[in-house]
Amino acid sequence: MTLRLFQSTAFRFSVVSALVLTAALLVLGSLSFLYVQHSMRQELRHRIEQEVEVLIQAYRDDGLEELFHDIGERRDINKRNRLLYFFESTKGSGTFDAIPTFPSSFGWHEAVLPEPKIKVLLYSLPLSEDHSLAVGGSLDGLDRVEKILIRTLILAVCLTLIIGALAGVYLSRRFLARIDQVSRAAERIGDGNLHERIVTDGSGDDFDQLIGTINKMLERIELLMKSVKRVSANVAHELRTPLGHLQQDIMKLEEFGVPNEEGRELMRKAKTEIDRVLEIFAALLRISELESGELKSRFAVLNISEILQELADTYGPVAEEHRQKVVLHPPDASLRCKGDRRLLVQLFSNIIENSIRHGGEFVTIEIIVEDKNSISRVVISDDGVGMTPECIQAAERKLADLDPGKASDFSRGIELILVGAIARLHEFKLQLRSNAPGLRVMIEFPTMN
Repeated sequence: MTLRLFQSTAFRFSVVSALVLTAALLVLGSLSFLYVQHSMRQELRHRIEQEVEVLIQAYRDDGLEELFHDIGERRDINKRNRLLYFFESTKGSGTFDAIPTFPSSFGWHEAVLPEPKIKVLLYSLPLSEDHSLAVGGSLDGLDRVEKILIRTLILAVCLTLIIGALAGVYLSRRFLARIDQVSRAAERIGDGNLHERIVTDGSGDDFDQLIGTINKMLERIELLMKSVKRVSANVAHELRTPLGHLQQDIMKLEEFGVPNEEGRELMRKAKTEIDRVLEIFAALLRISELESGELKSRFAVLNISEILQELADTYGPVAEEHRQKVVLHPPDASLRCKGDRRLLVQLFSNIIENSIRHGGEFVTIEIIVEDKNSISRVVISDDGVGMTPECIQAAERKLADLDPGKASDFSRGIELILVGAIARLHEFKLQLRSNAPGLRVMIEFPTMN
């Protein structure tokens, strides 16, 4: 479930959106950082420039003594957020803030003071040939703001990624819940419940619109399927009625008697063909009923071992009459599965009857029951004439692929198609294989032991 969650389109879309938003946040944060950094530096430079202008004017008006007096007052007024003052003279430095080395050139410089150890931005200028002045401001405040901005940006990026991931998980769970809802409904519809519809949540989103379209399609399919089934059933019934009358007429003719042997032989052949056609129509109607999936409501827990034992006891004497033998290899323990008893009896009976009817004399029909973990297999095989590979493939596909020209193959194929319809209804896995010689039918099903 976790892997499926991360592979969902909604999660990937959320992650991509979060990454795009993070990239945009990084670009915006970087630009904001550069702007704030530049603005604070410009503000500090402007403050220093204004201070330098005032001090230069005082020096020009009243000389060096007044300059020292003004600097002393400024240092005493605001000791926490004041500017820094540096003085250099050919006769020695003034008694202001200490600097390791006075700038060798005039203009803007950055320096690090020893005590307290702070980084400063300063502007130095000459007062006269013997005196130089430098005014600076601490860059610690700017550094603190830069660190705060960087931490804030990192936190915002992390929160964006976390929120994006959580949003992706939430959206993915909702998305997968809707997908699972549609999948479960599709499985039920695939099982033959064509009346089933996918429920919308009333949000009117894209999913609801898609589900509405699918439901309309299902309504149309259900209508068409009902129409086809109704027409097929009507056609089958309409054809069975005159064929039944024809069968009765032939039986009456047999009672009245036919004057010559050739006529009697033709009557027997006609009766046989009509019986075969009626059997095919009955099988077609039965297959149609099975494919509808409506018989699933009758499913119950059954003992497969008991059913196979009963069938072996029933068909043993029948096989002996045809000079054949039925051998059952029962499992060590009882096998149980969910299904319809009448249909499963028909499933196994049809396979055994096929082997008896088409296998030939001196054939051994083996019923082997294998149980491995939660999967069991019933193998019914014979060493008779078998089926051609082409007919085996056709029987596993569709009735339309069978060759009606091959009477025995077609008759055997339609019986196996009926078996396949019962197997599909029970969600059993049915396989036909050549037994070389003969036919091997393998049926796999989940057990409930």
